[in-house]
Parts: sequence; structure tokens; C-alpha cells
Amino acid sequence: MAIDNQRVALYSFVGLGLVVWFVLWRFFGSIMELLLPGEVVFGIPLENLLGLLAAGITALIGVLVWRNEQANRFSNEVIVELKKVSWPNWKELRGSTIVVGVMTLVVALVLWIFDKILDFAMKLLL
Repeated sequence: MAIDNQRVALYSFVGLGLVVWFVLWRFFGSIMELLLPGEVVFGIPLENLLGLLAAGITALIGVLVWRNEQANRFSNEVIVELKKVSWPNWKELRGSTIVVGVMTLVVALVLWIFDKILDFAMKLLL
């Protein structure tokens, strides 16, 4: 089943919208928790109302971005370019992941050794 560019762009915008909604909801919630802890408005907890407010703002942003011709053109260009990318197969991905993990451990070990040497030198000086 081939997925067209518009559908991929729509799914991307929906995913981005969910992230924006969650960030706004938690942001508003943290501010209101400082200002009005445990507040209830019209029998509804303030946190739930802030979730609805964040959803409305996110929907407004989503509509504005979706109707923006420049944003649609950009997202379609990104999708076309991503289709040209040569993605690694499972074997290459696994090998690269192992190399990155081993190199991370080696660098961490080297930094730890330098830290211990410098710590010992500072103790000698002081």
C-alpha cells in the first residue's frame, strides 16, 4: 500500500500537534499549580480545563499550519527527499549501534581515567 505525500504530512502534523498539546498542557498546569493549587472551576478540576485550553490552542495552530501553503510545500519537499534516502538494513543498523555503544564506553572510560588522574594531582597539590 503506497502512502501519498499528503497523508504522510497529515500524520506528521497530527503527531506534532499531540506533542505541542502535551507540552502546553503541562506548561499551563505547572504555572497554575503554583498560582492556584487544587483549584476547581464549575466543578471541573483546573487541570482538565487547562487540557482543553491547550487542545484548543493546538487545534488553532494546526489549522493555521495546515492551511499555510508554504508549510504544505515544505512538508511535501521533506517527504520527497526522505524517500530518496538510502536507509540501512537491519544488519547494518545493528552493527552501527554496536560500534556507537562500544565507542561511548571507551570514551567514558578514558574520561574517567583522566578525571581520576587529575583528582589525584589536585589532592597532591592541595
